[in-house]
Amino acid sequence: MPVNFGNLNNPKNDMFWVAAAGPGANLFMALLWALALKFAGPLDEPGFFAKMAEQGVIINVVLMVLNLLPIPPLDGGRIMVSILPNALAYRFAQLERFGFMLVILLMATGMLNVLMNPLVRATLGLITTVFGI
Repeated sequence: MPVNFGNLNNPKNDMFWVAAAGPGANLFMALLWALALKFAGPLDEPGFFAKMAEQGVIINVVLMVLNLLPIPPLDGGRIMVSILPNALAYRFAQLERFGFMLVILLMATGMLNVLMNPLVRATLGLITTVFGI
């Protein structure tokens, strides 16, 4: 998502919050779907709503984890730029032009799955434990 840095009072620090908003929204939606799944049982005889809620949890967790990978221009890369010291942040930000190629390379080699699976499983495990689903 393009961001107009001119609208930020302190661009380096404020970028953290702008970048965290996307994964934060995914987490919020995953939690809402988990809550819906928790109460879907008796009201949803054929199970359609429960299956939809389950997929809503999974999709939002996967999107959150993907976006938090520290690869610019993903949100995780922008978060890294905002917390690194200026000299390192500048050098790390230079990787942005190769970011999508890196994601595609990771996907093509299966490494994206290797990186994301433990994080997705841990997050899903935490959500299912907290909500008892």
